[in-house]
Amino acid sequence: MKIYLIRHGQTIFNLEKKIQGRKNIPLCPAGIEEIKRWIFPEHLKKLPAFSSPLIRAIETAKLSGFDPMIESNLIEMDWGEGEGKKVEDFRKKYGDIFKKEEEKGINFNFFNAESPKMVQKRAWNFIKTLKKDSIIFTHKGVIRALYALATDWDMKNKPKVKLENNCIHSFNILRNNQFTIDHLNISLIK
Repeated sequence: MKIYLIRHGQTIFNLEKKIQGRKNIPLCPAGIEEIKRWIFPEHLKKLPAFSSPLIRAIETAKLSGFDPMIESNLIEMDWGEGEGKKVEDFRKKYGDIFKKEEEKGINFNFFNAESPKMVQKRAWNFIKTLKKDSIIFTHKGVIRALYALATDWDMKNKPKVKLENNCIHSFNILRNNQFTIDHLNISLIK
């Protein structure tokens, strides 16, 4: 079985390099225009679609021609007090304390919120329930957490492959519930 992960289009927070987390930020005009240029392979247009409950993911799915089922386990990582702020500001404000937390990689949990490991667990628990190939509209944090699951990446360094925007990331779910990469960075802009 395959799942196809797609990150939502741009928001004003993306453009301003602010942490969105669970803030329910809609797509910005540039994000809407970006999605209008996406072209989906025909075989994906017939798949069941799922979306995070956040408006930016739902809008992305609908603008892409899908009517997604909403799944709370696909919501972005909860950044707690970090939401609406810039990571660079925390690096400056907290210095070595923040650096030590970043070095925890997948267990990063500076804001007493949710770690990437926690995101990975809840997203994987949902994905394991799927019965057939599906397309999922979600967030960078969720996609990175699932990429880490498929590659045993501990998130302490940069990933071997940078996950690009405006792309589909395809993964396999094998019979033994093993999660592996199929293809990454399949461009939606032709």
